[in-house]
Amino acid sequence: MNKEVTDKPTIKKLIEALFKNNPIFMEVSGESIPVKFIDFKVDGVLIRASKTDTETLERILTITNKENILYFYFTEIDTDDFGNIHLKNNRVLIKDLAGVNNDIQFEVTNIITPLEIFKSLNDEKVSQLIKRAPKISFMFNFFEVYISERPTSRMRLIAHHDKPIFIPNILTPELVKPEYVPFSEYISMTKNSGVLDKYKAEICIPIKYKNFILIGYAHAMHSTRLDYNSYNTFKLVASSVIRDVHTSGIFEETKEVCPVVEFTKNSIRFLHPPTRQANKIFSVGSQIIFDLIARGGNRKFVRAMVKAIKPTSNNYSLTCDLTGIPGHEVEAYQEFVSNHATV
Repeated sequence: MNKEVTDKPTIKKLIEALFKNNPIFMEVSGESIPVKFIDFKVDGVLIRASKTDTETLERILTITNKENILYFYFTEIDTDDFGNIHLKNNRVLIKDLAGVNNDIQFEVTNIITPLEIFKSLNDEKVSQLIKRAPKISFMFNFFEVYISERPTSRMRLIAHHDKPIFIPNILTPELVKPEYVPFSEYISMTKNSGVLDKYKAEICIPIKYKNFILIGYAHAMHSTRLDYNSYNTFKLVASSVIRDVHTSGIFEETKEVCPVVEFTKNSIRFLHPPTRQANKIFSVGSQIIFDLIARGGNRKFVRAMVKAIKPTSNNYSLTCDLTGIPGHEVEAYQEFVSNHATV
C-alpha cells in the first residue's frame, strides 16, 4: 500500500531518522545519482550533488529500506558558496516493497557482460565442443568450427557487415546476394591467402552468443561450387553447434531471478542481490546481456547499458538503458514488453 505524507512535523521526523545513515539518491532527467547529506535545516535539508535538473526546481530524493521505497519531494531554495544545496521539504511518498513485488510483471536472469563471455571461451569445454561438431566431409572438401576470443579476418568481415559469407562459385560473383558479405570484400580478404588456389566456393555462418556477440563461426569450402541446398544443410549444422554452445555451461551467467520494478520503452530497472558475481560484473557504463522473462514464462534476450547502480538495504537497484543499442533490438524489446505487460 502506498502512503503520502504532507504533515511537516512528520516529514521532519522521517528526514531526521533516515538521512544520516542511508544511501540517498536524486532523480535527475530520468537518472538516479548519489547525493551527499550535509546537514539538517529547519525547513528541509542541505545536500551536495554532482548535477541537478536545470528545467525545474523540484528535487526528488529516494531512500530504500527493508520495507519501503521513500520518495522525498523538495523544492530547491538556493546554493551556498560551498556548492551546498538548500532543499525545502514538500511531501513524502512511501511505497510498500511487498506491494511492489506483487505487481511484478517481468523478471531478469542469466546476466553476463561481453568481457565475461570472451573469458569463458578459454574453457576446455569449448575444445571438446568443437571436436564433437557434426562432420559432413561428404558434402565439403574443408570444414571447421572456430570459437575463440581472438578474431580472424573472417570474423572481422562477418562482424563488419553482420552477415554470413556465401560464395557459390568465385567465377560467378553475380550469384552472391545482398544478404551475404559482398563478393568484392571477400575476394580482398582471400586473394593473398592461397585459399582460392584450392577452393572455389565457401560458406561461413557466424556463431553468436544469444545472437548478440560474435564468438566464432562454422566454416566450409568446396573445390568447385556450392548451391543453396548446400547452404541450407550447412545452416542446420551451424545451428546445432550454436545450440551446443549455449547449453554447454561455459558461460558464467548470474542465476538469480531478479524482479523488474520499473520499465519504459527505453529503460528497465531491476533488483539484484549483492552477490560476489554482481560485484564483479556490474559497473556504470558497462554493457550487459540478460534474459527478460514475462509473467507467463515468455522469454526475450536483451542487451542494455548499465546507467545507474543504487545500493539498497538488501539489493542493488540497477537501471539499464537501451540508448545506443541497435534500433532493431530496441524495437524487439519494446514489442515484447508491449505484448506481455498488463495494465
